[in-house]
Amino acid sequence: MNFTNVDVVKTTEDRFSLSWEAIPMLPEVLTDYSISMFWSHAPSAGFNEVLDEFGNDVVLAGTATSYVHYLKDRQHAKRRYYKIVIWLTADPTDKTSSKVVFVNDIKDGVLDTVEHAEKILYEEYTGDPFYLLKRDTSGARCPECWDPIRFARKKTTCNTCNGTGYFKGFYEKIEVQVSIDATPTIMKVGLTGEVNVTTIKGRMSSIPSVFTGDVLISRDTAIRYSIIQVDKTKLPNLSTDANDVSSNDYNVSQILTLSEIEPDDTRYQASSDTKNYDDGLSSEVSVLSGAGVKS
Repeated sequence: MNFTNVDVVKTTEDRFSLSWEAIPMLPEVLTDYSISMFWSHAPSAGFNEVLDEFGNDVVLAGTATSYVHYLKDRQHAKRRYYKIVIWLTADPTDKTSSKVVFVNDIKDGVLDTVEHAEKILYEEYTGDPFYLLKRDTSGARCPECWDPIRFARKKTTCNTCNGTGYFKGFYEKIEVQVSIDATPTIMKVGLTGEVNVTTIKGRMSSIPSVFTGDVLISRDTAIRYSIIQVDKTKLPNLSTDANDVSSNDYNVSQILTLSEIEPDDTRYQASSDTKNYDDGLSSEVSVLSGAGVKS
């Protein structure tokens, strides 16, 4: 198992939004795994398991890619560390731990400058207005298309969950600005000669974090796009001659590969008012990303 991305965003004083992507080792699939999350004020002192608001252990299905951790911290600590642990459900000893992700609540001038410059770029110059629908990846499974015995969807098109496999489908819309490449990268010609664009490129700021499966809706045309790939650009390390990223691992922007969704796709039925992802995503936050390592 390998982690390709782990992001933590502090959205409000007591809420931390965790997102990750994991790639299983063949022949296993994500449905063979379970996930737990851990946090700490100081890794040398050990980690605490993430609990829900009622004090229960949080164990997610291996297909989950996000979770919002709510914790009333009486210490008002300025620093917090997170890691994600995924294991084979049939063999809990076979575990993989992500890299420890550090979240700093102290004012960071470099990150503030990057965020401000990106915001101006997309809002005033190159960006187009979009709604972002974050795909739900945890919680209650869809009662119509989910097979609890096979632990898989029984059909790919479902009007209840809009093809996500989870009852809520998508979170509430978030207003974002995305710079779209004017020239589509891939096109195909249909049987009757019509030209269909299959994928296009886009770029947006590092907040909010997006993942494959999320949906973008053009606020000008109402056309919907599925995000099929996300690449993140990082601030280079200016203090060395080597071509590497900075030690603080600042995210600068997100490069998106988008696929236009067909009008008859159930994702066109996804309501933009289904579930509040987090109203604090537009507030000042700190973001850090890291690749996974085998524990």
